[in-house]
This record gives sequence, structure tokens and C-alpha cells, in this order.
Amino acid sequence: MKHEEKKQTLLKKLAERLHDPLQFRIFVTVVILGIGYAGVYTPLSDRISRTTREIKKEREHQQLRNDIEKLRSQVKRVVTRLPKNVDTNEWIQYVLGGVRDLPIKLRNLDSNPPRMVGPYTAVVLRVELVGDYSGLESFLYWIETNERLFRIDGMKLAMARSGDALELKVTLLGLQE
Repeated sequence: MKHEEKKQTLLKKLAERLHDPLQFRIFVTVVILGIGYAGVYTPLSDRISRTTREIKKEREHQQLRNDIEKLRSQVKRVVTRLPKNVDTNEWIQYVLGGVRDLPIKLRNLDSNPPRMVGPYTAVVLRVELVGDYSGLESFLYWIETNERLFRIDGMKLAMARSGDALELKVTLLGLQE
């Protein structure tokens, strides 16, 4: 009984306090916020977090799609510069043809066995050239801009033995499919 009496007195005290308009407004605001939190936010919070995860995942997928498209466009530009089924002698003839048009002298042109560079086979050529700076620069520009895809694997520039010219030793990788 004491418990029941305490409950009734507590409710009476609460009812008396709610006669004050300020305290009544605060009570109604707290009740409405509690109902809103329990009835609206709690059920939706799981959906909100799930949707946020899905949006993040979709953004990552979109970034991957964009990266793949960029890589595909890069491959399209490079594929035309990769010859198919070309032997080492043909690569040597191609480099000789490029050197003939330039004001430099070819001292030596050797080849090493082909090696794998990523998914591609590369013909390895060692080229020794003698000439002035502008001629050697023209050769390097030709390597960079010709219709085939070369990579300079090593390079050494020094004064020639005669002293009036430069000597360039280059290791070239000719990439092919």
C-alpha cells in the first residue's frame, strides 16, 4: 500500500507542477522529443546507416569504373605502337633506318636476348653513337616520338676519345606483343 500511496502522491505533485505554463511546455516538449526519437529516428537510423554504406560503395565502384575507362583509353593509344611477331633483326633494321636520317655516327649496335617487361616481350638493343649534342638529342627525340614503343633502360653520355664529339651509349627496350 505504501508503494501505491507514494505513486499517487508523486502523480499529484507532477499534476500540480504542470499547472505552471513553463513547466507544462517543457514537459510536452520532452514527451514529443522522446516519442519522435523512439518512433521516428530509431527505426530510421539503421536504414540511414545502410544507405550511407551503399552510397560509399557505389562511389567506390564509380571511381573504379572511371579508372578502368582511363586505362582503356591509354591502352588504345599504346597498342598501335606495339608491333606483332617482329624479330630482333627487324628491330635492328628499324633503328638503323632512324639513325641514317640523323647527323650522328653509329659506332655499335648489338642485341641481347628478348626479355619480359610486364605482359610484353621486349627486344633489348645496345646502341653506341657518336656526334654533337644536337645530333644525339635528335636521336633521343626520335626514340621518343617514332611509331614504335621504345623504353630507354640505360644511358651513358661521355666525351668521345677524339675529344671533339660526344659518345652516347643507350640500352633500348623495344616493346612488342
